[in-house]
Amino acid sequence: MIDITELKEVERKYRTLSEGLEQKIAERTKKLEESERKSKELLEALPIGIILSSPEGKSLECNSQAYKILGYKSKNQFLKVHVLDHYHDPNDRKRFIRLHDRGIVKDFEVQLKREDGSVFWASINSKTQDLENSIIYVNSFRDITARKVVEQELKESEEKWRALSENSPAHVLLLDREHKIIFINRTVPDLSKEEVIG
Repeated sequence: MIDITELKEVERKYRTLSEGLEQKIAERTKKLEESERKSKELLEALPIGIILSSPEGKSLECNSQAYKILGYKSKNQFLKVHVLDHYHDPNDRKRFIRLHDRGIVKDFEVQLKREDGSVFWASINSKTQDLENSIIYVNSFRDITARKVVEQELKESEEKWRALSENSPAHVLLLDREHKIIFINRTVPDLSKEEVIG
């Protein structure tokens, strides 16, 4: 004969353990959801585009900056497009993959295309991650078009200045703050730049 009191006691302990376990699961789930919410808020607050993609070029996830920089109206619209379609020159994607195969991609400057076909300069950083037994690329990028325009204007200005100063019939010399000659054109007879500069 089975003592019913013992069975009821076992059942009570089981119920207590089960309720405790359910409570712990609920607490952990709540913490995970809170952590995920904070991570998403952080990604959305960043002023750069973040894209998670497969090595084959499928976009898996992104923040709003990513699809906005690339000219898309929605995340869903953006995620349907293959990564290769964002490259102005498909060979740049191949260079990106080769760099990635060697490790972390840092400050990879490349021209990308927006949805409307307009081209802009971007700087990309990327790292490989193992996520749930799948390899993904965690990519961050920013629009550097304004910087590239300024760099090009500066280069052109320097080239013009150099051409003018080198070809001027007048003596042209440039001094630093300590009044040392740092540039002289070739109009000074019998002196080489090496003799005068410094």
